[in-house]
Amino acid sequence: MRFAEGAGEQPVLTPSGAFTSFLRARWGLIKNREQSDKHHALDAAVVAAASHALVKRVSDFHRRDELVQLSDGTFADRVTGEILSAEATAALGLHFPKPWENFRDELLARLSLDPKVEITVERFPQYGVDDLARLRPVWVSRAPKRRNGGALHQETIRSAKLIDKGLSYASVKLQDLKLTDLDDILGACRLDPHGNPVLDAEGKPVPDPRNASLIQLLQQRLQTHGGDGKKAFAEAVHKPSAPGKQAPLVRTVKLLSTQKGGVRVRGGIADQASMWRVDVFEKAGKFYLVPIYQSDRRKGAQLPNRAVTPGKNREEWELIEDDAFKFSVCLNDPVTLRQRKDAFTGYFAGLDISTAAIHIWAHDRNLTIGKDGLYRSLGVKTAHGFEKYHVDVLGHLYSARLEKRRGLA
Repeated sequence: MRFAEGAGEQPVLTPSGAFTSFLRARWGLIKNREQSDKHHALDAAVVAAASHALVKRVSDFHRRDELVQLSDGTFADRVTGEILSAEATAALGLHFPKPWENFRDELLARLSLDPKVEITVERFPQYGVDDLARLRPVWVSRAPKRRNGGALHQETIRSAKLIDKGLSYASVKLQDLKLTDLDDILGACRLDPHGNPVLDAEGKPVPDPRNASLIQLLQQRLQTHGGDGKKAFAEAVHKPSAPGKQAPLVRTVKLLSTQKGGVRVRGGIADQASMWRVDVFEKAGKFYLVPIYQSDRRKGAQLPNRAVTPGKNREEWELIEDDAFKFSVCLNDPVTLRQRKDAFTGYFAGLDISTAAIHIWAHDRNLTIGKDGLYRSLGVKTAHGFEKYHVDVLGHLYSARLEKRRGLA
């Protein structure tokens, strides 16, 4: 492979991973994949510095393993005994070659959180006033996920018999039980004449004393094994019964859970799966979020127009008019959310419909930022600003243009 016409006849270099790793080690550069994604930029700089001339210098450096140094400082070939000339000896170099003298320090300064602080004329005199003014942190470029494909709903199909009460339930194997699940077991609560759970004033199931012995048995098993369901129920569980009666074997229990929305599937209901995009609206200085799922994109369906309202079913969410539309965001769209004291800039990571809050990834997934690189549960409605950007392959951010709300196609 060669460069395009007009760029010279030099072939394109494709250094191996081992060669790149070798150069990093000899130049004192540590690649930390765990800390952030900037290690890709570090590798790119190392590869860019590996010119043909440098590759030859590295090869010449390695030749010293085949040479023996004489008392006058020159070198001789171990096999043939040939003595290198003074010029050839000088060309070998006494130290491992570097791209330039302060290459390592400059690269680490450019990869820092604030290069304008790390790079000064005193440390790097090669930088002019204009160069210093143009310095900016390295921004990791990511491609937004705007694909149309995705699952319509989660695999688990739950009973929809209690959906009018905002509840659903599904069978769960004993091995998958946790201590925190015991209060949500359907058989653990009292049922009304219609077979529905009796709820207290707070909407929680009222315990049924008839099943208290089974719940107590499950609890003891889990506590004995530190909450590990696989160990706790490795042995069969039989429902406690009166003496002389055959105790039934218990393999599964039905767990209740809150069900604020979902997709109707074969008489049951399943949680929404893939959120395709989120449409952002602004009205009277407040922001509203309308999630659009893959399941919304069925034939003949209308574009959703209800904004997330915490604590309510989707059918009860607040209606929003199209004229308040601001922009749409998909996973990995770069955004900035401005709150009263702080501003969070990064890549859109998702929407929590239970709280109407969004998550934003730090652009480089730096583990020291937010919670393991993720700003979690950022309130949007009363934010002071919410902007969307576009990013090019070199990490330059540009404000997004005005958008028209797209349909479901």
